[in-house]
This record gives sequence, structure tokens and C-alpha cells, in this order.
Amino acid sequence: MHHNQPDFRHITASLVLLFLTISVSGQDSVRVSDFESWNAIAIEKELFDGKLNLGFAQELRLDENSAHINNYFTSLNADYSLNKHLKFGLEYRFIKDNKDEKGYQKGHRVHLDTKYRHKIDRLALDYRIRLQHRINLPYGEVEDPDWSNKVRLRGKAKYDFRNWKIDPWFSAEIFYTSKKYTVNYIESIDELEQISGFERVRLTLGSAYTIKKVGKIGFYYRIEQEFGSYPGVFNTPGTFHIVGVDFTFKL
Repeated sequence: MHHNQPDFRHITASLVLLFLTISVSGQDSVRVSDFESWNAIAIEKELFDGKLNLGFAQELRLDENSAHINNYFTSLNADYSLNKHLKFGLEYRFIKDNKDEKGYQKGHRVHLDTKYRHKIDRLALDYRIRLQHRINLPYGEVEDPDWSNKVRLRGKAKYDFRNWKIDPWFSAEIFYTSKKYTVNYIESIDELEQISGFERVRLTLGSAYTIKKVGKIGFYYRIEQEFGSYPGVFNTPGTFHIVGVDFTFKL
């Protein structure tokens, strides 16, 4: 019997094209680069035969070559599986961004997910649309809070190798952002600006190791590339190299 096999030539060609797109974008402008580390601890609980998944997580993110606290946040999330292909998710985050001399700025973020999953032989493909809204609270001053809305499109592929406990996965995600924020072109005078456009692309390669009756340890390497055409980067698109580790405990 003939089985449909994934065409790895097409997959490889697509990945090469994506990397070339990233390297070419914004090549004539000044570029910045940084190495970050993201570390998280999470607790998950499955209900109703696995249809509903509840989670709580605490994450710390370091930037400036992982020597400086960028932010940390607490999140609550819920995923509901309508069937074996379609899933919906909701998450809330309370965030504290490190602004150094100004202290920590508080923010609230909510996102809604729609996920679709299917398999081709031993290759699992996931597609996700995320609608995200965030509000940054002002420092007690009489001003409107900054806010941003994002539409995030992600594709993810995971291959199930036989007799292998750390199956690899790869994902690519693009961000379309609409943002309102405070700027200071003249000292002591605050102005509000609103911008929108494709902000960045994110590529991630990762895996996870499952510990029976305990949970799993996930690890990944990620590249984030800002687009020079996005007004919010002021023609200095950044490249961020990120190493992440997360521990998830199953209740």
C-alpha cells in the first residue's frame, strides 16, 4: 500500500526562502543584535478527558546578552479542543517591563487563539491565528495608557521519529502590529503616535522531553527579526537570538 509521505524538498525550499527574506529585509539600515534567555515554570491540568486544559505560568526574560532583566510576567490560560483538529485558546498576562531608571511598568495582555492541526504520516502540522491586545499602564501620571494590537500567524511542524523521546519541531510566525504609544521629541512634552504594519518574524527550533507522571522539559532556540519597514523600529531593525527553557508540571 502506498502512503503519502511529506515532500521534504518543498519544506526545505520554503525554509531557505524564509531565511533569505529575513536576511534581505532592512539590509541598508543600521542593525542591532542581542542575545536573550527566556525561562518559564508552568502548571497544567487536563479536564473532561483532555478536552479542556488549564494552565498557570511564571516567566522571566533576560536581554542585553542575558545579563539584564527585560521583563517578567504571570499568565493564566485555557485551551478547549472542539475535536482532534480544532482548538481554541484564551490567555491573560500580567506583565512588568523593566524601564531601569523609571522602574517597572505594569501591563495587561489578553490573546485569543484559533488552532488547527493535522498529520501527514508521522509529520504533525499546526496552524495558529492569534489576536492579541495589550495595555501598558502609565506611571501614575495623567495620560492615556499605551496600547497595542497584534495579529500573529504561525505555522508549526513536528516530526515523530520512532524510538526517539525528543522529537524536534520548527515554527515560523509573523506579526502584524497596530500600536499607540507616547513619544518625547521635545523634552517634557509627551505626544501620542499611532503606527501599524508588519513588525517582525520569528523562527523557532525546539524539542521537549517528557517525564512520566511529572510533566515535561521544553527547550528551544529562536531568532526574531524586526522589519526595517515597520515605523516603530525607527529604521534600526533588531535581530534577537533567544534560548528558552520551560518546565511544565502536569497535575
